[in-house]
Amino acid sequence: MSSVQEMFKRVEVNPEVKQWEIDILLYELLDRLMDQYAPILDDFQESLDKLEELAIDNPPPEFLVTISDRKTELLNLRRIMTQQREISRETDAGRGAVHGPVVTDLFPGRS
Repeated sequence: MSSVQEMFKRVEVNPEVKQWEIDILLYELLDRLMDQYAPILDDFQESLDKLEELAIDNPPPEFLVTISDRKTELLNLRRIMTQQREISRETDAGRGAVHGPVVTDLFPGRS
């Protein structure tokens, strides 16, 4: 939740942020979340490249366990991203709960 923590710090440093509309706040949070995926995906790519080399050269006995672990990590990442995409869609369509605890904490009095 470092994206949310960044927003808390930003509000503390710059009180003008409290004047933002909820849609701008949501955009800022989602933008920070998306920025955090780039290094995760880069690490995944590097890990998969190494696994591919091992598969071709000389796979160690624990190779299948390693592949299974990476698959589990990828499925977890997909689950998280799917949930975030759904929240974004619902919010964009006006059905989502934009006014959750984060907004309430950042913007007391807005609900």
